Amino acid sequence: MTRLFIVGDENNARKALRLSASSDIILMLDGAEALRDDARNAKVCDDYIDKSFHSKSRKEALDAVRRWGNAKLGGEKLRDAMNIDGFPFWDFIESNLATTLSEITKKIQYMMIVKEAVSDTKPGTMSFAYDGSPLSEVCACVAKSFGIKTMKLSGGKNRAKARRRAEEVFYRMAFRSRRISRRKASSKPDLPGGRIMVYPSIQTMIPVIEPVFRKLGEDAFMLKYDMLKNRMSTDMERRELMHYDIESWWTDDMDRRSKSIKKRLRGVWRKMMSDKAFQSSLEYRGICMWDALEPELAFYLSTRFRLMEIAEYSLEMERIIEDTNPRLVIALDEFSETGLPLAFLARRSGIPLLILQHGFFGEGSFIYGPSLATKKAVWGPAIKRMLLKRRFTESQLVVTGCPKFDDMPKKASRNPPKRLYDELGLSPGERIVTLATQPNEYMPEVARMVFDALSGTKERLLLKLHPREMDSTFYSRTARDYGIDPVITRTADLYDVIGMSSAVMVMFSTVGLEVLMMGKPLIIINKTGRPLETPIAESGAPVVRDSDGLSKALRLVGEKSFMQTFEKKRKSFVRDQAYKMDGKATERVLKLIRNMTS
Repeated sequence: MTRLFIVGDENNARKALRLSASSDIILMLDGAEALRDDARNAKVCDDYIDKSFHSKSRKEALDAVRRWGNAKLGGEKLRDAMNIDGFPFWDFIESNLATTLSEITKKIQYMMIVKEAVSDTKPGTMSFAYDGSPLSEVCACVAKSFGIKTMKLSGGKNRAKARRRAEEVFYRMAFRSRRISRRKASSKPDLPGGRIMVYPSIQTMIPVIEPVFRKLGEDAFMLKYDMLKNRMSTDMERRELMHYDIESWWTDDMDRRSKSIKKRLRGVWRKMMSDKAFQSSLEYRGICMWDALEPELAFYLSTRFRLMEIAEYSLEMERIIEDTNPRLVIALDEFSETGLPLAFLARRSGIPLLILQHGFFGEGSFIYGPSLATKKAVWGPAIKRMLLKRRFTESQLVVTGCPKFDDMPKKASRNPPKRLYDELGLSPGERIVTLATQPNEYMPEVARMVFDALSGTKERLLLKLHPREMDSTFYSRTARDYGIDPVITRTADLYDVIGMSSAVMVMFSTVGLEVLMMGKPLIIINKTGRPLETPIAESGAPVVRDSDGLSKALRLVGEKSFMQTFEKKRKSFVRDQAYKMDGKATERVLKLIRNMTS
């Protein structure tokens, strides 16, 4: 009888290799794919997915979430039960549940692969880690649906329990943080004179909107919402951007309304937990998903109670719009937990909404509309083509380029200051290779791969930490195991770091596009075991999956013949993704704003 081992990391892959017989199958996903060559009986993601996997899975995830919103809960649709005090709370979280970062989307992707593998191999037993991870939850759902006996491959720390405890703590901290913010902003500020509301919801959006905001001058006012961390305020103050804290608009009446909303949301959660018919109706491809979905729904309605933050934010934004009566709302996203409520309130109040693209995306990253935006300013023709497939209309989309990149030609031509070399302990004559990190589950394996490839070479490794990565201990400690002494920086100017680099390695962040704009060699590292979510490989940059591939790529980008071919593709790719590098993106956005407010 065939046993199917399903593993998502190297540790469990090694256990499966030890325990499996020649007739067994090992399905290696994510980090486990590094050991694919060690097993004759291994299957990997590529055996069950194609290039359309990401876009298909995003669409299937959103379609499933929308379908679950219509499931009957106590005699009424879930979305109707969650329509409270004029706010459609299920609609507010529906799109976010199916975004790139959502655990539900990840589980839908695992479900697509695992179900296909089970149908293909027809195992008598499924063996996987019982650790509360998204993969283990999906495996349990599939095994239960197919009536397959399960076997514990490993246990260890239960991530689900740890996550719930962390969410409960975080909710209490966030609750206290909001109360402190309201006490500090105890009275409503003088109403801003401008009639254009500008709202960057996260820190990385600030540099995108800053050039436009400065040009608008007194015609505009900026809002900020920090939630638990104070990085928005810190960054805005560093940039000397005048802004208003939305907590300043909180009133006693909102406090009463929020308590009523909280009581009703708690009631919805209790019904979910007791209504077996409702739980059974949450299926995907014929498999009941309740056990896998319950932790995600708990995040919003129980442990983290994220919906209460969204509710209080919505109450505040509702009052701000009533008080300021803006002629135009400018935001940088419309589908997140804060973006969609703002889009909803602007639409309900009859106020035009302009959305500025703030990151580099691909086919698999987009939410499927319809969009509530009046207009969306996108960076390049490629993004426009993608969005037209996503139920956006031609009249909604305007190609402008990105205001943040208006001074990119100047940045690309300048030499990094000698002071920076001295601060980092580097020399202009060295061959410096940079890894731009990202805080995600794949980064540890990516770092090990880079350390392995550079071990014993003459290249100097520079790690440019993501702004959200505050601790570099893992990198420095792990590098020592490979005999590597990397230079690590979080605060150095990104463009100076790119400028001093002979090559830059990325996963799938906007940094990759910025490297291409500056004309530097780029290497893309893909350790996900799945096709890339962005079209960055169309630039001609090499894509690598292991240390041997990375070593070859580092040699390749040093060859003149390769760089000549790469340069042609690079220029074409940059224009398609980011439009003209003519320094006039801000002007094009301002012209669009004038048209929308005239």
